[in-house]
Amino acid sequence: MTTTARLSLSLLAASLLAATPALAVVITSSDPSQSIYDNHTTVSTINVTEHMALSDVNVLVNLNHTWDSDLAINLLFNGTNVLLSNHRGGSGDGYSNTVFDDEAATPISAGGAPFAGSFRPEQLLASFDGMDAFGIWTLQVSDTVGADGGTLYGWSLDLAGANNVPEPATLALMGLGMVGMLGLRRKTA
Repeated sequence: MTTTARLSLSLLAASLLAATPALAVVITSSDPSQSIYDNHTTVSTINVTEHMALSDVNVLVNLNHTWDSDLAINLLFNGTNVLLSNHRGGSGDGYSNTVFDDEAATPISAGGAPFAGSFRPEQLLASFDGMDAFGIWTLQVSDTVGADGGTLYGWSLDLAGANNVPEPATLALMGLGMVGMLGLRRKTA
């Protein structure tokens, strides 16, 4: 292989190994408000259309419910289930702009209803780290006790990660580089 061919190959490899850009997106559920019924699970979804290798996931929840300790709140994605809050808050009412964040100072177990601000969830959202964010994410709010109801007003995902899918233009350049490499190799042979 010639020096020029080796240099071209090195440049191509370096461009492929270059750091991928960091991405951060916030996606809000487009579902309308939903009732939370006794002894029933309310389900809402978000369709993430971005491909990224996740490095951080946070969840914002807005709901009102009398007697928050009736509720278990879970986030499901790609076969992984993370418990955000498990029957917390006693007779208090609601989660108002409540952010579940692994890096929050206060665990949800030490918080009180109405929950407002940032809390560490029952289980780590880091369980999603490294996954491709693309796909359907599901929030489940389970009311496991009778006599009290509420409303899920909405929720959102705050996702951070790195772009792990080459854009079509990058793929085309890689293909041209490979064709050029083959052409140089044939000339020297």
